Amino acid sequence: MNPLTPTQCRQVVRDILLQVRTALDVVPGTRQPALTQLLDEAAVAVWRAHHPTRPPAGQAASWLAAEAAFRLARAKGWQPAGLTDPELPQMLARLDDLAPIVRVRLLATAADHTLPRVRASGQNPRSHMRPGPCPCPCNNAATTAPCGCGHRGCGNRRR
Repeated sequence: MNPLTPTQCRQVVRDILLQVRTALDVVPGTRQPALTQLLDEAAVAVWRAHHPTRPPAGQAASWLAAEAAFRLARAKGWQPAGLTDPELPQMLARLDDLAPIVRVRLLATAADHTLPRVRASGQNPRSHMRPGPCPCPCNNAATTAPCGCGHRGCGNRRR
């Protein structure tokens, strides 16, 4: 049984990704550890931080590491079939070949996509990118004449 709610699970996965990012920032040199190893270690460490009284359940830590790997592959633009996708380890191996700065940025992107930061105003930082209703007169209930403006969200959008 999973003791975490979906939001808590996303928070734990975000913490795992950020811990791996921190570990990659700290490790100097050209050869860095493999992402699979870092994700597994971070999953156990984050599990212990969130549940200090519980022993780290191997299966729970493994699922959290798989979820973090899935999020990382999605941030790269790949479409894994799920947490049990047999291609997921190969995807992580291909990420190991990337430059260190690219890996760090990819981890930050995956963490932000897993659980987006919320501004002090309580608004999601990406909410401004959602299309709203078109301000054109064709969307006004009193107007029946189509304007054909072509704006996204317009009730009379050109095709």
